[in-house]
Amino acid sequence: MAQNVLLFAPFGFFAALAHRPPARHAVRNAVLMTAGLSFFGEGSQLYSHGRFPSATDLTCNVIGAALTAVLAVSPFVQDLISTS
Repeated sequence: MAQNVLLFAPFGFFAALAHRPPARHAVRNAVLMTAGLSFFGEGSQLYSHGRFPSATDLTCNVIGAALTAVLAVSPFVQDLISTS
């Protein structure tokens, strides 16, 4: 489960940075994009003999992206980016 959280963490971080103001829209868009991408990935596992789709995987993927999206729009990270 930790692997799924970490797998989509960079995606959530950079997706939130791509949508600047306002912060709540950036987080929402990052979560929605992650949910769609993860749903597609889990759905494609229906056609694989060695993999099984899981709602837990989808949830962990979205949680990982949401946590890092919130981090990306935090004032601390925004200050680091603006001073660079």
